[in-house]
Amino acid sequence: MKKAGYILSTLLLGLFVLAFSSNVYSQSITVTAPTGAAVWQKGTTQNITWTTSGVTGTFWIELWKTGVKVGDVNSNVSGTSYSYFIPTGLTTGADYQIKVFSNPLWIIYGTSPVFSIVDDTQPYITVVSPVSTDHWEIGVPHTISWTDNLSSNVQIDLMDVTGATVLQSLGAYAGTSYIWTIPASFSINPAGYKIRLSNINDPTTNTLSALFHITANSQTITSVTFAPTGNYVQRQTNQTISWAKDFSENVNVYLVKYPDSTGSAADSTGLISANVYGTTTNWYVSDIQTLGYYKIKVRSVLYNQDTAGKFLFSAHYFAVVPTGGNGGGRSITVNTPALTPIQPWAYNQLHTISWTKTNIPENVDIELWHTSGTKVSTICTNIWGSSYNWFIPASMQFGNYTLKFFATGIPGVVITSRDFQITDANGNTNFTVALTAPLAGVTCQTGTLLTITWTKNFSENVNLFYADGDFHSNKTSIMADVYGYLFNWWIPNAGSISRGPHSIIVEREGFPGIHDSIAININSSSPTGTLTLLAPLGGTVIPRGTITQISWNKSGVDENVRIELWKGTSSLAMEIIKTSQPGVACDWYIPDYLPAGIDYYIKVMSVLDPSIICQGTNFKIAIYKSFGVYPNPSDNGFNVNLDESAKGNYDMVVYNRLGLKVLTTTLNADASKELSVSTANLPSGVYYVVLTSGEERITKSVVVQH
Repeated sequence: MKKAGYILSTLLLGLFVLAFSSNVYSQSITVTAPTGAAVWQKGTTQNITWTTSGVTGTFWIELWKTGVKVGDVNSNVSGTSYSYFIPTGLTTGADYQIKVFSNPLWIIYGTSPVFSIVDDTQPYITVVSPVSTDHWEIGVPHTISWTDNLSSNVQIDLMDVTGATVLQSLGAYAGTSYIWTIPASFSINPAGYKIRLSNINDPTTNTLSALFHITANSQTITSVTFAPTGNYVQRQTNQTISWAKDFSENVNVYLVKYPDSTGSAADSTGLISANVYGTTTNWYVSDIQTLGYYKIKVRSVLYNQDTAGKFLFSAHYFAVVPTGGNGGGRSITVNTPALTPIQPWAYNQLHTISWTKTNIPENVDIELWHTSGTKVSTICTNIWGSSYNWFIPASMQFGNYTLKFFATGIPGVVITSRDFQITDANGNTNFTVALTAPLAGVTCQTGTLLTITWTKNFSENVNLFYADGDFHSNKTSIMADVYGYLFNWWIPNAGSISRGPHSIIVEREGFPGIHDSIAININSSSPTGTLTLLAPLGGTVIPRGTITQISWNKSGVDENVRIELWKGTSSLAMEIIKTSQPGVACDWYIPDYLPAGIDYYIKVMSVLDPSIICQGTNFKIAIYKSFGVYPNPSDNGFNVNLDESAKGNYDMVVYNRLGLKVLTTTLNADASKELSVSTANLPSGVYYVVLTSGEERITKSVVVQH
């Protein structure tokens, strides 16, 4: 019946979560231990760890085998780790998994990789490091680590990429780790290596690590120099590429092709020179080299993929052009628009662009640019002949422009350009319209009259629009073809127009490029919509100095909300948490200066209509207890120093990095706030100090260095 109750609760919670899926799907749990290489021995204590994103509260842990639940590990765990004693009655196998659930939202959970549970008498060795993502640099110490249940030493061998051939014996060692400093003279194989660990007394008990790589030290390629004049190179020419690096190995030099010069992904990569010694190479641009945009890439021969510091691109794009380039008599002479004087072209009309080519067999591409240096648009591409008819749209702004001409297939290399003006039908370039009312930022009510006024220096009528936000897209007509300088607009009732920021827009009739806009706010003449606070729940205990989530539900409320913290019967808010928060959730850091208390509550209200408000029930803000560990790192010992607010007894346990207990004791906070711990007999490494008092559990890490 108890399990049925949990199932029913889970189903009800599932319906709740579906209603607020935007919050749930942003939450996750990732199990970090056990790993896929883990071997747990029955009768031992192992550490289960996990990380979370957007998940708070406690956790429920289960043990599974072959996709079937074996049993509960613990149903109410705080924090992100748990020490699990492996029952001796479990069946051995290599098909176990750990699942960690959010409590009580069981739809949020994480699952570990498959791992093994073995008898306490079965010998085993499990590699902890290296792992598959490791790149170990020569001349630097690296830790080979493992777990085992052997009474004898472990033989360590460096193997080839297959794991079948011993390349170097590193010796036999006790314990569960060995520090290996890779010699500076080590000969690197880019294919990679494996570590084999075996029982010195019984080599049949052995295991291999994942494939890892050994690399040169952290020296890098510092620069690649290739900057041809005009940022283009001609076919059938010799080019010099140079670079600077502070490592000794050779490099490969590549030619990388791009579809344009705007940062798009590369089309293809080809090898120019392989295994180059030194810092320069020569590149002959063949007569069949594809025209277009390129960059040069230089990469260490020890890497078969781009790895930070081991590769670098040339700084700028360059173009490959036909033999003769922009020299050799290649030219385009623009006939229209005329050069002297600069020709005005009216918008909303058809105009002919014409030109004459010399020694250019390619077709022509034409782009429109502002004279300030900003590209406006591509007018046409791949045009055969010597002219193109271009209709200038009515939305085009008046002003000075430039036409740029390119040979098709050779982007980025401007052959010629021509300046001109875009005007109205009469050759004018300075027509304007300006809104004078309402004032910018004013708040207007639905179902009321709004007076709109403007000034203009043209004879045509105007069109009036409104739009959500301050954009001119998705605009809605207020009135078309309005005569004069004033219009009274009846703002639609609530439901017909959204509340919040809007723009009022005025445009010249037939010439939308001549326009003006003013930002206003539209509010409802009567409150509509509701807010419902979801978290924090009443009775929740939240420590100071931590982060908790505030969440709420909206119905008929599109605008942002204001969030306030209140306490008791105070007539003023204790703190303004958010002044204008979008969405339906936010994180809140509880300041250390807030007094502890059980009568705190949250208010959430509309930023446009404070009468749309919701209030939560009382929750508790508690004093957060902590402790310090010093010195850290330590040699022969460290001190544990409790917070002055700590009371009563604390159980202290020290774990090593494998999750095994190495020391336990008790600290009476009423008698002393400090405890000295000896580490003289502990090997160097990372340890975790865990203090527990009732439901309170606090963890700190300490590094032991001898």
